[in-house]
Amino acid sequence: MENFFNSWNKKNLTALVVRESKTGFYLRVIKEGKLSKDDSFELIERKYERLNIAYINQCYYGAKNHQEEIKEILSCKELATAYRVALEKKITK
Repeated sequence: MENFFNSWNKKNLTALVVRESKTGFYLRVIKEGKLSKDDSFELIERKYERLNIAYINQCYYGAKNHQEEIKEILSCKELATAYRVALEKKITK
């Protein structure tokens, strides 16, 4: 995946996507390897059914009314660091 990120010339693509709110879907790399345009992807497991990009964005952009939901999202250990940092800033003290 390193070549993918380098080809976009973005060192922190996730942070950019979060900041610009230009989201789509994410894939987590479990095993490094090579991909081709003809390869397919298969969803093997959805560990956190509710925690999808749309839900996280809804909570982020409506943080004032989604404090408990943000805490739930932050409890997900697999959450990308950029999302974690952004959401932690949305928690009201």
